[in-house]
Amino acid sequence: VLPEDPALVAPFQEVLWEEKIDNGYESGEIAAKARSLRGVLRPVTAESVERDLRDAGFTVSRFWQHLLFVGWLCTKN
Repeated sequence: VLPEDPALVAPFQEVLWEEKIDNGYESGEIAAKARSLRGVLRPVTAESVERDLRDAGFTVSRFWQHLLFVGWLCTKN
């Protein structure tokens, strides 16, 4: 997801890249994956996702978040 404050996008992405490098990925691999996702991934804010899910009739509970990744548990009303 995107953070609510756009100024946080770059710092979060930098931390994610550093974590991936620490886990053994090469910079070239990380950059290639980022390029491949650019054309298909449309990140939005967590609040926007939650609003869309509620509008679709779900009860939404955010149960996990790490930097720009969020997990929700959703049940259909």
